Amino acid sequence: GDLEINNCTELDNLSGLNALSQVNGSLKIVGNNILSSLDALASLTMVGGELRIISNATLHTLVGFEQLTSVGMTLFISGNANLVSLSGLQNIDPNTLQGYIAIMNNPNLSQCAVQSICEFLELPGVLVFVNNNAPGCYNTSELQLACTTAVDENATASFSLSPNPATSFITIHIKEGILIEQAIIYNHLGQKVLEAKPVNNTVDVLGLTPGIYFLEVSTKDWRGRTRLIMKNKP
Repeated sequence: GDLEINNCTELDNLSGLNALSQVNGSLKIVGNNILSSLDALASLTMVGGELRIISNATLHTLVGFEQLTSVGMTLFISGNANLVSLSGLQNIDPNTLQGYIAIMNNPNLSQCAVQSICEFLELPGVLVFVNNNAPGCYNTSELQLACTTAVDENATASFSLSPNPATSFITIHIKEGILIEQAIIYNHLGQKVLEAKPVNNTVDVLGLTPGIYFLEVSTKDWRGRTRLIMKNKP
């Protein structure tokens, strides 16, 4: 049947569930105000019903669900005040989801474009509700954009960006000897707003308004993207 872990005011982890591999019904983790880790669910591979992660105030990551490949019904993630990423859910087979996906009212959640959710978006006739999260995952349009701009992790890991958030100039840090041929910045609608050839790996972004953007970096051999956040100028 179902496994519900609800309103446990002094529960900060799920130690003791380490051997749990399947929940034949729904798994609901709701209203546990100091629960900070799901690491103990690292053996879980299947949830037969719904997976609901709701109103866990200190939960900032879903790491622990990496072995989860099947969710039989709805995926519902809502009201988790400090959740910043859906990383951990990337291995769910989207074809197992027979319900809908809802990602709502997570004010710090900006990283939603994990593989399973992006692939679910591409299936015909599915329902996805995304609203009132952080920029980058604020609504369904931003999620779709983040999914379409996702690239190979190895390429993205080949460079970094500072400062980020930025106000005026950004510097692209890349392995010595690699020449950056082009830098393109897109807004949250996927529209190109800036194209430049970096000078000493630096790009002037002073003209960008505050918000979420995507920086695309091109070299001779590969192309990578990362998120750029512009903040209010002092």
